[in-house]
Amino acid sequence: MNNYNHSLITMVENSHPEEYRISSLVFYSCIFTTGLVVNITALWVFSCTTKKKTTITIYMMNVALLDLLLIFTLPFRMHYYGKRSWIFGDVFCRILSAFTIFYPSIAIW
Repeated sequence: MNNYNHSLITMVENSHPEEYRISSLVFYSCIFTTGLVVNITALWVFSCTTKKKTTITIYMMNVALLDLLLIFTLPFRMHYYGKRSWIFGDVFCRILSAFTIFYPSIAIW
């Protein structure tokens, strides 16, 4: 049993090459900053500058809010790729993974 755990830990530690980790950090950082600015601006435009709230306006506000929720998961992923370990617990990992998987389905509806 001990050999199995040791081999599993070794496999997990070597699962991401250094280039993948660095490129993921750069990519997630760019997406986080750009997405944060664009979606906050979109929420401001749709909520403060539009006089009449139509179904399109409300839909676009919901899409921007959903995008913000996805963007707020990126710092946790950046921490994981930067430190090579997940310190936030198994339940939080499952919640973030589920949200990332369900995000395209939610965005389409």
